[in-house]
Amino acid sequence: MALLILTSNESVGVSSGTYTVVGTRDGKETVTVAPGAKVTLDASFNAGGDSITVSGNAGSYKAVSDGTQVILTDALGGTVTIPVGTTKSTVAFADATRDLVISGGALKLGNDTVGSTSTTVTAGTGGTTPVVGQTFTLTTGANSIVGTAADDFIDGSLGGAGGSTATLNSFDTISGGLGNDILFATVTGSTTSPRVSGVESLIFGTTGTAVIDLLNSSGYTSIENNASSAALTVQNISSSAVSAKISNVQADSTFSWVASAV
Repeated sequence: MALLILTSNESVGVSSGTYTVVGTRDGKETVTVAPGAKVTLDASFNAGGDSITVSGNAGSYKAVSDGTQVILTDALGGTVTIPVGTTKSTVAFADATRDLVISGGALKLGNDTVGSTSTTVTAGTGGTTPVVGQTFTLTTGANSIVGTAADDFIDGSLGGAGGSTATLNSFDTISGGLGNDILFATVTGSTTSPRVSGVESLIFGTTGTAVIDLLNSSGYTSIENNASSAALTVQNISSSAVSAKISNVQADSTFSWVASAV
């Protein structure tokens, strides 16, 4: 399970995979979840004021309570677990937007009362359910990935014996295709220079001092150093338009651009 840690007012999208999302008590985060993804929002989300967007129509989801949490399940088996408080958050479906709040001691999703028995969410009007992307899991060997026309997730979590070996390597070729794609990868040290194209969001972490060299990569619009426990350098970023940020790192984080981008 991957961990995403947000700052106040930050937005994040999850196209597939399994994530825990840590928010703030400010109540201003936005989380977008595609069908099939499994996302658990941490307890900070019960402060309310957040926006959760799910890509399917309201009637394609089932809702059930677990204590003061609401679990939404889509037709592909994906789930979104949302802590609920007395200050409302909003859940935006493709065809309706509903308030989510504890009111009169009951968990309310719009006009629906969510109880311990799973029930179908009341349908909205209009809207369409988008084409669902795929999850591609990298291995410790050579990876050649070609994405779909939808929003894909490329999972480069540690693998191999004991789950301690990097799966993103310099001999990998990854093409995201169309859609808004995410590459999440953890490395363990040294320099990695993969060939990545058409993947919009690159999220890296490291367990040992490491360099990610993007000289052979293109088509990305954002880079994040997430939850690294050692120093990470991301170098040869192609354009000044590419955003870079850090989240919950425990060591130095360095981003550098190619000379033509400065």
